[in-house]
Amino acid sequence: MLGRLILGLLKAAIVLGALGAAFVLGLGQASVAPWLAYAGAAVGALAIALIGGKALWRPGALLEAGLRTLVGVAVSFGLLWAALRYVPLDPALLARLGAATTAPVSIAYLGFVVVPLALLFELDDTPAKDEPEKLRVASARAEAAPVDDEEDAAASRPTTSAKRR
Repeated sequence: MLGRLILGLLKAAIVLGALGAAFVLGLGQASVAPWLAYAGAAVGALAIALIGGKALWRPGALLEAGLRTLVGVAVSFGLLWAALRYVPLDPALLARLGAATTAPVSIAYLGFVVVPLALLFELDDTPAKDEPEKLRVASARAEAAPVDDEEDAAASRPTTSAKRR
């Protein structure tokens, strides 16, 4: 479980680094308009939903990733709203850390969205310790005994029309 937490934090750091680079290097600012912050939160939730939790190549993972994406984007809007409302970040402190402008929303708030979602998705995929191993049901073809001798092979072939005497 501790490994899953560390993996979730690592994935969150990667996504936050990519989002920060996109905003700072792409737009040239560390504070953006509120609508752009919500768009960044949705992109962060989408990225975490795709790389967090079950690997995409495992069976059933695409459906699970789709559900994680829908729920993650919806939850990201609520998390960003709550962070903007209840967690004041001093713009002067952010200006000392980077090139923050006086726009209303700092991209530092995206951490309040991406980190909880990454931890939630990683911990959701943790297998239970007492869960028994899943058994697969064999198909009918696998259960059929192989034909070993020639008589059984001849008997199993479909018969053609009866020979005429």
